[in-house]
Amino acid sequence: MLILSLLFITTGYGQDKPKLTAYRVINPHDDGACSIKTLVAAESRTSFLTYVTAESGDTEMINNLVELKKKAKRWKNSECGCNGKPGLQWGSIPNMFVIEKQSGNDTIYTNHDNTQIIFPEEESGYHDEKGLLQKALTGKIKEFFNLDFDKKYLRHWFVGIRDSVSYEKVWFRGHQLYGITEEKFKAKFPFAEFISLDTVTYHSDRGYLTSTSYRLGNDTLYFSHERLLKSIIANDHGWTINGITVDDPENKFVTACPSSSQIKIFNAIRFEDIKRKYYYPIYFSDDKGSARFHIKDGVIKRLHIGFRYPEPE
Repeated sequence: MLILSLLFITTGYGQDKPKLTAYRVINPHDDGACSIKTLVAAESRTSFLTYVTAESGDTEMINNLVELKKKAKRWKNSECGCNGKPGLQWGSIPNMFVIEKQSGNDTIYTNHDNTQIIFPEEESGYHDEKGLLQKALTGKIKEFFNLDFDKKYLRHWFVGIRDSVSYEKVWFRGHQLYGITEEKFKAKFPFAEFISLDTVTYHSDRGYLTSTSYRLGNDTLYFSHERLLKSIIANDHGWTINGITVDDPENKFVTACPSSSQIKIFNAIRFEDIKRKYYYPIYFSDDKGSARFHIKDGVIKRLHIGFRYPEPE
């Protein structure tokens, strides 16, 4: 009897635990896919400028959404959908809720502000005049759809003002880096772990040129064909930009660079990742290059430094 009881508990526990994944277009295009479903199916890589997602296991919310879809056809409707036209405009299908349950999966399509439930096969949208769908959203999903991605993120990416930091304030272990050559770097920092990674030869209008890259601990350095330090991906201590380095708190950057701190650039589609992982861009003075401060959970985890040199005459 005890064995049977345990078997019943084990097989019954968590049964039909649903999962909801919400998809939302944040940067609609004039051409290409009209429906978020088509867009997601066509994407083979992270597309941080197109759509984002959020997940939830709130059983009550999921069941309420399924019931609303069943009731939706009692509401007033109007023509809505792709209608054979390309492009992800607000009049098409920018949102969807994908529901996974053991008893059966379902998908709910909505317009940009979740005031219509759309049935693509009918090209009809049913108007939620009482705002029932939006009221049914809870927790992370509610936050996800309430967030103005354009105001918080996208607008700043394209028109935001970036802070400028002197290129002379980019240091490694107390030494200025701009203009340092490969030979001088090796002489100044004779690390045993300075490992050659790659040598690339390429053709240009000045003939064949060669660039080199090295691994130094967890960091990667790139030198140009003129043997000048060109780029650094810094994951360890020792590299500083205006006194800021890896493992410093995010607030230190925000205080030093108030304009750039408004420009949070993410390279992810999951809402959970977007809030935790992003980077801030800055410029170096006199058009000498730029840098990115990569943040994770409120801490600077990586510096990406790129120098720009005058073209030889």
